[in-house]
Amino acid sequence: MAWIGCRLSAFKPVTNTAFLVLAGLLMLVGCESEDTKGCREKYLNAHGLINGPDTKSIEGVESALEAITTALPLCKKANMHKEVAELEKAQRTLQSNAGVLRSQGTRKNLTPEELDKLVKEGDPSCPKGQSFDYKKTGKIVKCTGPQLVGFNRGQAEEYFKNRGFRVKAEGASLNAEFGPESYHYEFSGADANAKTQCLKVLAMPGMSWEESVSRVAGVNPALLKKGATVRAEDGSKWPLAHTENEKQPAYTLGKCRE
Repeated sequence: MAWIGCRLSAFKPVTNTAFLVLAGLLMLVGCESEDTKGCREKYLNAHGLINGPDTKSIEGVESALEAITTALPLCKKANMHKEVAELEKAQRTLQSNAGVLRSQGTRKNLTPEELDKLVKEGDPSCPKGQSFDYKKTGKIVKCTGPQLVGFNRGQAEEYFKNRGFRVKAEGASLNAEFGPESYHYEFSGADANAKTQCLKVLAMPGMSWEESVSRVAGVNPALLKKGATVRAEDGSKWPLAHTENEKQPAYTLGKCRE
């Protein structure tokens, strides 16, 4: 049967049973294109993960984000605008949740005295310019540590290990990966105090390159331009080079070895 132009609308807060019945009827009358079928299938999978109980864990959030990353290109190709909007909204929310879960999950329990000191003096283990609500107590702690691009080798290894990344350090290089997100450092040497010379980043899919560079270097994203040198929060300057990647922002800060 020829394609007659009907498609599914965006998921509403209805039962999955009702949706599956509708989907089955549409398939029977043959009114879906292959692109629409592909979008609907992946969207249903992402929808289940987004609203599932596992999104209370960092692993569950990452699974949902990967499902969204798979569904979005198909839904865009099928011009299913409502579905795309819902997926992108969920993606932004989950990316924010992922950052919170990473930091909360690894923070040790503090005594009231230790927490008061942290609130007063700040936390050197997270990049300056950020802040967090300690275990949802209402106690806001400001970060006072260096930006990701300003880490030495020891700081980078500790930071990413404490946030659940898979870290592989070898000689003057270090790789940190969590799902599709990754950071590759090249340092001036192999000792803990060796300084960053180059940082290659694969940002979380769906995040703009400007937002990613802002988080890595502590700069205003509105001031960033492709190919221009980035002046980090600490005053250091980093040549910025972009890498072609259709799935996620990819770029390099600094001068990397060939």
